[in-house]
Amino acid sequence: MYDAQQGSTSGAHIDMSTASGTNNFHGSAYIHRGTNALNAAPFFFNADPNIPASEKNPQLHRNVGGVTLGGPIIKDKLFAFVSYQHIHSSDQEIGLSRITVPAGLTDDRSAAALAAVVNGTGCSTPPCNFPSSAAIVPVVGTGPGEISPIAFNLLNYKLPNGQFLIPSADGQTPTVNFPENAVVPGTALFTADQAVADLDWNVSAKDTVFLKYYYQHDPTIAPYAYSSIAGFAQHLDAGSQVVSIGNTQNLRPNLSISETFGFIREKVYSTVSQPFTPQQLGINTFGSKIFPGITIVDNFGNSAPYNTGCPVSETDPTTGACNIVPAPVANAAFTFGQGAASQGAFTGVFQNRFMPSASAIWTLGKHTVTFGGSYAYTQLNTRDDRTNNGIIGVSDFSQFLQGLVVPYTADGFVTTAYLQGDANRYLRAGQTGLYVQDKYSLRSNLNVTLGLRFDWNGGFTEKSGRLYNFDPSKYSFDGQEVTSTGFIIAGNSRLATKGVSNTTLTGRQWGIAPRIGVAWSPEIFQGKVVVRAGAGLYYDRGELFTYLSPGFAAGVITGGPFGVSLLRHWLLLSGLHSHVLPQPQLQQPSQSIRLLTRQSLGLGIASPSHGKSPGHH
Repeated sequence: MYDAQQGSTSGAHIDMSTASGTNNFHGSAYIHRGTNALNAAPFFFNADPNIPASEKNPQLHRNVGGVTLGGPIIKDKLFAFVSYQHIHSSDQEIGLSRITVPAGLTDDRSAAALAAVVNGTGCSTPPCNFPSSAAIVPVVGTGPGEISPIAFNLLNYKLPNGQFLIPSADGQTPTVNFPENAVVPGTALFTADQAVADLDWNVSAKDTVFLKYYYQHDPTIAPYAYSSIAGFAQHLDAGSQVVSIGNTQNLRPNLSISETFGFIREKVYSTVSQPFTPQQLGINTFGSKIFPGITIVDNFGNSAPYNTGCPVSETDPTTGACNIVPAPVANAAFTFGQGAASQGAFTGVFQNRFMPSASAIWTLGKHTVTFGGSYAYTQLNTRDDRTNNGIIGVSDFSQFLQGLVVPYTADGFVTTAYLQGDANRYLRAGQTGLYVQDKYSLRSNLNVTLGLRFDWNGGFTEKSGRLYNFDPSKYSFDGQEVTSTGFIIAGNSRLATKGVSNTTLTGRQWGIAPRIGVAWSPEIFQGKVVVRAGAGLYYDRGELFTYLSPGFAAGVITGGPFGVSLLRHWLLLSGLHSHVLPQPQLQQPSQSIRLLTRQSLGLGIASPSHGKSPGHH
């Protein structure tokens, strides 16, 4: 417990042993199939009145198969072991989309029928269902109040199976607990291929060599990971490979040394299917073939008379009174594709890590001394392809029908913008650890371990210097304006701040970590019970850093990194009096989807006076 050999990070440590070959050949094969035939309906599926009875028990098909084989290549000298496993799983439970659409949306998608969805009936001044909007003119066109050709095409688009892209309402009344009136079926798919290969070589009675390889590839398809509707499935490609080679030598009966070199590569990258291009719908995305994604904040009608929050089953057929406390829905959002608020679509991480290490075990009487060291060099490549693509935000269904969007603002994630710049980052870091430890047997059933470890956690650098940090000593505010943001840029950037290192860090990146452990086996239990206790000091990387081109959130929220505000100070203190300056009102005029090009966000190097951090967003 609390072994000094383990370090460089806090948390749990897991040791694994893998099989190897022997002088005899051994193998196995197995297969397993599981379905939902004997499954009960999931609790929330069973409780949801909006899910049809035929879909209460979602389909599940899971197939697992594998083989193993081990044996000698050269008897008593060289052994091999290989194994392989394949998994295929299709699951409708996580492939079902429960969405909210306007109550009047039917399979009649004519201009007159769509206008009636917003305008409604029974009120003196239409629109009844979206009273904050203008009445819809039942004409497809570009004039005020007319139905946008883009919205009309989306509402009439049909998938290859003949179903509407945007399903019709099923007659259910959405509530807070079950806020949906349409169910879109689908199937999530998961496949995995895993393989292990081992070679063990007995060079001599005092010298052994091993070579191990591990492979894993497990892509998934999630039909509704980002989108409320079908056609925009997420394809998540994930996998890893591990290679290690090691040599152990017994130099003396009481002294052995081991050297190991390991390499690991991991990846995960997310893309989204595209049933059509923006150009096919008439959206100008500056040549990008990626549909920008549309998020509608209120797709049902917060103030619509049909938003009663009382299910039909709880409504008295005679009086119309509700038998329960009504729970109307609020801001029932709807998303086409990856949408304006998605933070993970078209992003991924690829990591390479090289890890040489060496250790020794030296036994001296009742003392067992271990010592050694390790080094790790990490390449962390983050890929962000959200740039050079657009995102569209719409306040409600009536605005969507007219082709009116929410412009770029700094007060929320639902916005309309065209992201520009290079958000890919290629981070590099090194780590070193040295340790020495003594395990002393005070008695046959009582051991005490004392250890000391040195850890150096090198700061991250970026291949092109695209890192920045905050230096409080460089921040200044003259009482009216922020005259210096205090941001510093890495020394290997073409825009480097003078005197700043490539990591931007100035603090100590190393530490000394003492460890102590006790293992006691009470004699009364005859060696069947061991009580362990220990304590240790661990160092984790934990530095505060951000990139010159952070995720889109950094361009949407008002704060800068590390809690630093890039806006004016609205509260000024003078003596014992405080003067509150008025907050500027964020204007959100409706803009046409056709004008997406005019809402583009050109993001280059912005000056502090514009309230932006230096660099690309």
